[in-house]
Amino acid sequence: MSFLDELLETTKEYEAPQRFYYWSGLATISAILRDKVWFDMGGNYNLYPNIYVLLYGPSGVRKGPAIALARKIITRIDNTKLINGRATIEAIIKELGTIKSRPGKEPLKDSCGCVIGSELSSSIISNPSAMDIFTDLFDRIWNEGKWDYRLKAGESHNLVSPTITWLTATNEALFKDFVPEKNIHGGLIGRMFMIAENKPNTINSLMFTPDKSPNADKLAEMVKPLAEMKGPFQMDKEDRVYLDLWYQDFVRNKAPALADETGFVSRVLDFVVKNAMLISCGRRADQKLIRADIDESFEITLPLIIPTKRLTAALKKTDSSDVQKRSEVLIYLASRSTELVGRKEILKALGLRLDHEDLDKVIVLLMQMGVVNIENHAGEVAYRLNMNNPKVAAYVEGFKK
Repeated sequence: MSFLDELLETTKEYEAPQRFYYWSGLATISAILRDKVWFDMGGNYNLYPNIYVLLYGPSGVRKGPAIALARKIITRIDNTKLINGRATIEAIIKELGTIKSRPGKEPLKDSCGCVIGSELSSSIISNPSAMDIFTDLFDRIWNEGKWDYRLKAGESHNLVSPTITWLTATNEALFKDFVPEKNIHGGLIGRMFMIAENKPNTINSLMFTPDKSPNADKLAEMVKPLAEMKGPFQMDKEDRVYLDLWYQDFVRNKAPALADETGFVSRVLDFVVKNAMLISCGRRADQKLIRADIDESFEITLPLIIPTKRLTAALKKTDSSDVQKRSEVLIYLASRSTELVGRKEILKALGLRLDHEDLDKVIVLLMQMGVVNIENHAGEVAYRLNMNNPKVAAYVEGFKK
């Protein structure tokens, strides 16, 4: 069983959403890899697999356990500077630039590190420049060599090829208070993976020990070989063609309609490749990208476009897209008016315009209006338009014309 499979299998009985564990696992791999591996982007630049992950959801949705497990694994590997707890951005930079001794091991002399905290606003002490600096540090591809940070008092800190992985969590209210709106446009938000969940994975009182539970020592052993990986990832020509054709289609036919303000969409190819590298390491650790890695990366990366846009709307304090989302769902259901339409089918078809939270809100409203019925089809949630409602029947008839 691979690291990612083991991680998900041993946490499935807990309340924390599985996606929180999955993405914390990818961030763990990212931190361990540091800048020792990369993918050559056509000779233009080397793409490193560092990522910023924000677990996003209401209080009580169990964001902390996944982050705590990632911290335990990274601590056991002990090959990067782990910055944990409450700190100023200046303290983080200073630690990244300081040689770290390790008992029985070579000291860490580079400027690679993992910033990890269970709550964004309490782990990074508020500073108007903090988010700007994190934005700059994300772009390892442009930070080759020396990176200087100078303070007003004359003190300065020097980093060498800084490579940062960031794993943290927050809820909507705290995020609004902490992140300035200026970071919407081409800033931090466009570089961050927001993993949004609004309900627990299951109900578990923890009165009884689960049949399976995560073992940090075992998980650390599974990813320990990643600390020794060095050099570029390889990809066969046929898979390069596959990715190239997808990108050409995405840029020409899909990106223009997404109206992205953050820069996330323009970086989507880099994000797909970064995540494919992490998936490859979490599945096989053979330093090769194959079609399965690329497809899995599509499945986890593209649905993040919608939460990113929602977060942007939250910072702006307004979101005028609800009517459009209802219209998208209605049009799709009307095109299949005589059939049951599975939930997964709708999310796959409309995944670049709404996510599972959006669909839940739309369906609840449509049910209250008597427009949609929910049914169970082969164990899957499915929807059907209520054709007994005269208004619905008239809408479908007009749609067909």
